[in-house]
Amino acid sequence: MHIGQNLKDQIMEKFNTFQDEAKKTLLNGEATQEKLNAVFAKAEKLNINTGPINKVYQDILLLIQIVKAYITKEYREIPIGSIVAIFAALIYFLSPIDIIFDYIPGVGYVDDMFVLGLVLKQLDSDLQKFRDWQDNH
Repeated sequence: MHIGQNLKDQIMEKFNTFQDEAKKTLLNGEATQEKLNAVFAKAEKLNINTGPINKVYQDILLLIQIVKAYITKEYREIPIGSIVAIFAALIYFLSPIDIIFDYIPGVGYVDDMFVLGLVLKQLDSDLQKFRDWQDNH
């Protein structure tokens, strides 16, 4: 599905508000963990063993793991801006009322996937370093 420039701009504007929320929430480990738990519960509903949806599910799990490792101070080899962007993408995914409401059949997750894909692409090297760290711990 093609996303027009106007929709992309709206999504990015909304994503920026979630970045502000992410910055504030990350200051409180308990609140951050509660959001991560909620993201995991929502992602579990998408868990399909094969296909592109499973890839999205696996990506969300990776993002949850990196934020969790960051807030527990197990892993700090990532810029704070990257953690904020990752957590903001997860909050965006969690929110049922974003640019395209999640409950709209067939298209409700298009904006969520756009944001997740953008963050995954932009932070690929940070995510690879985290995967390498996981493999060695």
